[in-house]
Amino acid sequence: MSSFAYNSHSHYNNSASGPAPPSSSSNPYHNNSFAIHSQKHANNLSNSSTSKKSKVKLHETSEERDRYDNMAELYSLILTTEKLERAYVKDSIKTDEYAQACDDLIAKFKTFKHILGDINIEQFMAQYKMNCPAAYNRLCLIGVNATVEHGSGEKNNSGYIVLETTQHFITAMDSLRLNMRSVDELQPLMKVLVEALNKQSMIEFPAKRKMLDWLRDLNGMRASDELDEHQVRQLLHDLDNAYNEYGGEIKKNQGS
Repeated sequence: MSSFAYNSHSHYNNSASGPAPPSSSSNPYHNNSFAIHSQKHANNLSNSSTSKKSKVKLHETSEERDRYDNMAELYSLILTTEKLERAYVKDSIKTDEYAQACDDLIAKFKTFKHILGDINIEQFMAQYKMNCPAAYNRLCLIGVNATVEHGSGEKNNSGYIVLETTQHFITAMDSLRLNMRSVDELQPLMKVLVEALNKQSMIEFPAKRKMLDWLRDLNGMRASDELDEHQVRQLLHDLDNAYNEYGGEIKKNQGS
Protein backbone atom coordinates (compact mmCIF):
# COMPACT_ATOMS: atom_id res chain seq x y z
CA MET A 1 0.00 0.00 0.00
CA SER A 2 1.46 3.34 -1.08
CA SER A 3 1.71 5.96 1.60
CA PHE A 4 3.88 8.77 2.71
CA ALA A 5 4.76 9.79 6.24
CA TYR A 6 4.74 13.32 7.48
CA ASN A 7 7.42 13.77 10.16
CA SER A 8 7.36 16.59 12.63
CA HIS A 9 10.62 16.80 14.60
CA SER A 10 10.75 18.61 17.93
CA HIS A 11 13.92 20.22 19.21
CA TYR A 12 14.90 20.14 22.85
CA ASN A 13 17.77 22.20 24.21
CA ASN A 14 18.40 22.37 27.94
CA SER A 15 21.14 24.92 27.44
CA ALA A 16 18.82 27.60 26.10
CA SER A 17 18.77 30.98 27.77
CA GLY A 18 16.91 31.11 31.04
CA PRO A 19 17.55 30.57 34.75
CA ALA A 20 20.37 28.15 35.39
CA PRO A 21 19.62 25.06 37.41
CA PRO A 22 20.38 25.36 41.15
CA SER A 23 23.90 24.43 42.20
CA SER A 24 24.72 21.21 43.96
CA SER A 25 25.92 23.16 47.00
CA SER A 26 22.45 24.61 47.64
CA ASN A 27 20.62 21.42 46.77
CA PRO A 28 22.33 18.11 47.48
CA TYR A 29 19.62 16.26 45.57
CA HIS A 30 19.91 18.44 42.46
CA ASN A 31 21.94 16.12 40.25
CA ASN A 32 19.56 13.23 40.72
CA SER A 33 16.27 15.18 40.62
CA PHE A 34 17.27 17.33 37.65
CA ALA A 35 18.38 14.26 35.71
CA ILE A 36 15.06 12.55 36.41
CA HIS A 37 13.14 15.67 35.38
CA SER A 38 15.16 16.04 32.18
CA GLN A 39 14.63 12.41 31.24
CA LYS A 40 10.88 12.66 31.78
CA HIS A 41 10.70 15.82 29.68
CA ALA A 42 12.73 14.22 26.90
CA ASN A 43 10.45 11.18 26.95
CA ASN A 44 7.38 13.40 26.69
CA LEU A 45 8.84 15.21 23.70
CA SER A 46 9.75 11.92 22.05
CA ASN A 47 6.23 10.58 22.56
CA SER A 48 4.80 13.83 21.24
CA SER A 49 6.99 13.63 18.14
CA THR A 50 5.96 10.02 17.52
CA SER A 51 2.30 10.86 17.87
CA LYS A 52 2.64 13.57 15.23
CA LYS A 53 3.85 11.05 12.64
CA SER A 54 0.91 10.07 10.50
CA LYS A 55 0.38 8.17 7.29
CA VAL A 56 -1.82 9.54 4.55
CA LYS A 57 -3.29 6.65 2.61
CA LEU A 58 -3.72 7.24 -1.09
CA HIS A 59 -5.98 4.21 -1.38
CA GLU A 60 -7.61 1.62 0.79
CA THR A 61 -7.81 -1.33 -1.58
CA SER A 62 -5.87 -2.81 -4.48
CA GLU A 63 -8.75 -1.78 -6.78
CA GLU A 64 -8.30 1.85 -5.77
CA ARG A 65 -4.54 1.56 -6.28
CA ASP A 66 -5.09 0.21 -9.79
CA ARG A 67 -7.50 3.04 -10.54
CA TYR A 68 -4.97 5.67 -9.50
CA ASP A 69 -2.31 3.92 -11.59
CA ASN A 70 -4.60 3.90 -14.62
CA MET A 71 -5.47 7.56 -14.13
CA ALA A 72 -1.76 8.39 -14.06
CA GLU A 73 -1.27 6.46 -17.31
CA LEU A 74 -4.24 8.25 -18.86
CA TYR A 75 -2.78 11.62 -17.87
CA SER A 76 0.54 10.74 -19.51
CA LEU A 77 -1.19 9.40 -22.61
CA ILE A 78 -3.15 12.63 -23.15
CA LEU A 79 0.00 14.74 -22.83
CA THR A 80 1.83 12.47 -25.28
CA THR A 81 -0.99 12.72 -27.81
CA GLU A 82 -0.97 16.51 -27.58
CA LYS A 83 2.77 16.59 -28.31
CA LEU A 84 2.37 14.12 -31.17
CA GLU A 85 -0.39 16.18 -32.81
CA ARG A 86 1.67 19.36 -32.56
CA ALA A 87 4.71 17.58 -34.00
CA TYR A 88 2.65 16.33 -36.95
CA VAL A 89 1.27 19.78 -37.72
CA LYS A 90 4.82 21.19 -37.68
CA ASP A 91 6.11 18.38 -39.96
CA SER A 92 8.47 17.30 -37.18
CA ILE A 93 7.55 13.66 -37.66
CA LYS A 94 7.13 11.46 -40.71
CA THR A 95 3.58 10.68 -41.75
CA ASP A 96 3.86 6.91 -41.36
CA GLU A 97 5.54 7.27 -37.95
CA TYR A 98 2.79 9.65 -36.84
CA ALA A 99 0.02 7.35 -38.01
CA GLN A 100 1.49 4.32 -36.24
CA ALA A 101 2.10 6.20 -32.99
CA CYS A 102 -1.32 7.86 -33.06
CA ASP A 103 -3.14 4.58 -33.70
CA ASP A 104 -1.30 3.06 -30.74
CA LEU A 105 -2.26 5.97 -28.45
CA ILE A 106 -5.90 5.86 -29.55
CA ALA A 107 -6.08 2.11 -28.87
CA LYS A 108 -4.56 2.56 -25.41
CA PHE A 109 -6.87 5.48 -24.69
CA LYS A 110 -9.90 3.33 -25.43
CA THR A 111 -8.54 0.63 -23.15
CA PHE A 112 -7.98 3.00 -20.22
CA LYS A 113 -11.34 4.66 -20.77
CA HIS A 114 -13.02 1.27 -20.69
CA ILE A 115 -11.13 0.22 -17.55
CA LEU A 116 -11.92 3.44 -15.71
CA GLY A 117 -15.55 3.13 -16.72
CA ASP A 118 -17.37 6.17 -15.39
CA ILE A 119 -14.58 8.70 -15.97
CA ASN A 120 -15.48 11.91 -17.78
CA ILE A 121 -12.46 12.88 -19.87
CA GLU A 122 -13.41 16.54 -20.16
CA GLN A 123 -13.81 16.85 -16.39
CA PHE A 124 -10.62 14.86 -15.82
CA MET A 125 -8.64 17.27 -17.98
CA ALA A 126 -10.19 20.30 -16.30
CA GLN A 127 -9.51 18.92 -12.82
CA TYR A 128 -5.82 18.43 -13.55
CA LYS A 129 -5.54 21.64 -15.60
CA MET A 130 -4.58 19.89 -18.82
CA ASN A 131 -4.51 22.32 -21.71
CA CYS A 132 -4.52 19.72 -24.48
CA PRO A 133 -7.13 20.67 -27.10
CA ALA A 134 -5.51 18.72 -29.93
CA ALA A 135 -5.38 15.56 -27.84
CA TYR A 136 -9.01 15.93 -26.78
CA ASN A 137 -10.07 16.42 -30.39
CA ARG A 138 -8.07 13.41 -31.61
CA LEU A 139 -8.91 11.01 -28.77
CA CYS A 140 -12.47 11.98 -27.83
CA LEU A 141 -14.04 13.60 -30.90
CA ILE A 142 -12.32 12.11 -33.97
CA GLY A 143 -11.02 8.76 -32.79
CA VAL A 144 -8.77 8.15 -35.80
CA ASN A 145 -5.42 9.60 -36.80
CA ALA A 146 -5.19 12.64 -39.06
CA THR A 147 -4.13 10.62 -42.11
CA VAL A 148 -7.40 8.71 -41.93
CA GLU A 149 -9.42 11.84 -41.30
CA HIS A 150 -7.88 14.03 -44.01
CA GLY A 151 -5.72 11.70 -46.06
CA SER A 152 -1.98 11.26 -45.85
CA GLY A 153 -1.04 13.45 -48.79
CA GLU A 154 0.28 10.39 -50.62
CA LYS A 155 -2.42 10.11 -53.26
CA ASN A 156 -3.03 7.11 -55.45
CA ASN A 157 -5.57 6.83 -58.25
CA SER A 158 -4.37 3.50 -59.61
CA GLY A 159 -6.69 0.73 -60.66
CA TYR A 160 -5.57 -1.33 -57.71
CA ILE A 161 -6.72 1.17 -55.09
CA VAL A 162 -10.04 1.60 -56.92
CA LEU A 163 -10.57 -2.14 -56.84
CA GLU A 164 -9.57 -2.26 -53.17
CA THR A 165 -12.01 0.55 -52.29
CA THR A 166 -14.82 -1.16 -54.14
CA GLN A 167 -14.14 -4.35 -52.22
CA HIS A 168 -14.22 -2.47 -48.90
CA PHE A 169 -17.65 -1.04 -49.78
CA ILE A 170 -19.00 -4.48 -50.67
CA THR A 171 -17.53 -6.12 -47.56
CA ALA A 172 -19.06 -3.51 -45.25
CA MET A 173 -22.51 -3.79 -46.82
CA ASP A 174 -22.44 -7.59 -46.88
CA SER A 175 -21.43 -7.66 -43.22
CA LEU A 176 -24.47 -5.59 -42.26
CA ARG A 177 -26.73 -7.83 -44.33
CA LEU A 178 -25.24 -10.82 -42.48
CA ASN A 179 -26.44 -9.25 -39.22
CA MET A 180 -23.08 -7.99 -37.96
CA ARG A 181 -24.00 -5.38 -35.37
CA SER A 182 -21.20 -4.99 -32.83
CA VAL A 183 -18.79 -2.07 -32.95
CA ASP A 184 -15.67 -4.25 -32.85
CA GLU A 185 -16.87 -5.97 -36.02
CA LEU A 186 -17.91 -2.88 -37.98
CA GLN A 187 -15.33 -0.28 -36.95
CA PRO A 188 -12.35 -1.99 -38.68
CA LEU A 189 -14.38 -2.29 -41.90
CA MET A 190 -15.25 1.40 -41.90
CA LYS A 191 -11.69 2.38 -41.02
CA VAL A 192 -10.09 0.61 -44.01
CA LEU A 193 -12.83 2.01 -46.28
CA VAL A 194 -12.18 5.61 -45.20
CA GLU A 195 -8.42 5.08 -45.48
CA ALA A 196 -8.82 3.78 -49.04
CA LEU A 197 -11.05 6.71 -50.03
CA ASN A 198 -8.56 9.24 -48.68
CA LYS A 199 -5.75 7.79 -50.80
CA GLN A 200 -7.50 8.98 -53.97
CA SER A 201 -6.88 12.64 -54.74
CA MET A 202 -9.41 13.10 -57.53
CA ILE A 203 -12.33 11.35 -55.87
CA GLU A 204 -14.59 13.70 -53.93
CA PHE A 205 -18.33 13.23 -53.50
CA PRO A 206 -20.90 14.32 -50.88
CA ALA A 207 -21.45 10.88 -49.32
CA LYS A 208 -17.71 10.46 -48.68
CA ARG A 209 -18.01 12.66 -45.59
CA LYS A 210 -20.75 10.39 -44.29
CA MET A 211 -18.29 7.52 -44.14
CA LEU A 212 -15.97 9.49 -41.87
CA ASP A 213 -18.92 10.55 -39.71
CA TRP A 214 -19.89 6.92 -39.22
CA LEU A 215 -16.32 6.00 -38.36
CA ARG A 216 -16.27 8.75 -35.73
CA ASP A 217 -19.55 7.51 -34.27
CA LEU A 218 -18.23 3.96 -34.02
CA ASN A 219 -15.00 5.15 -32.43
CA GLY A 220 -17.03 6.91 -29.76
CA MET A 221 -18.80 3.69 -28.77
CA ARG A 222 -17.60 0.76 -26.71
CA ALA A 223 -16.38 -2.33 -28.53
CA SER A 224 -19.20 -4.41 -27.06
CA ASP A 225 -21.92 -1.97 -28.16
CA GLU A 226 -24.22 -2.95 -30.99
CA LEU A 227 -26.03 -0.86 -33.55
CA ASP A 228 -29.80 -0.95 -33.28
CA GLU A 229 -32.06 -1.70 -36.22
CA HIS A 230 -32.48 1.96 -37.15
CA GLN A 231 -28.71 2.58 -37.11
CA VAL A 232 -28.01 -0.51 -39.21
CA ARG A 233 -30.59 0.54 -41.78
CA GLN A 234 -29.19 4.07 -41.95
CA LEU A 235 -25.58 2.89 -42.24
CA LEU A 236 -26.49 0.47 -45.02
CA HIS A 237 -28.33 3.26 -46.82
CA ASP A 238 -25.37 5.63 -46.51
CA LEU A 239 -22.94 2.96 -47.67
CA ASP A 240 -25.07 2.20 -50.72
CA ASN A 241 -25.31 5.88 -51.63
CA ALA A 242 -21.58 6.38 -51.17
CA TYR A 243 -20.82 3.30 -53.26
CA ASN A 244 -22.95 4.56 -56.14
CA GLU A 245 -21.49 8.06 -55.95
CA TYR A 246 -17.99 6.62 -55.85
CA GLY A 247 -18.67 4.53 -58.95
CA GLY A 248 -19.98 7.61 -60.74
CA GLU A 249 -16.84 9.60 -59.86
CA ILE A 250 -14.61 6.78 -61.10
CA LYS A 251 -16.37 6.72 -64.46
CA LYS A 252 -16.22 10.50 -64.70
CA ASN A 253 -12.46 10.52 -64.04
CA GLN A 254 -11.83 7.70 -66.50
CA GLY A 255 -13.71 9.58 -69.22
CA SER A 256 -11.85 12.85 -68.64
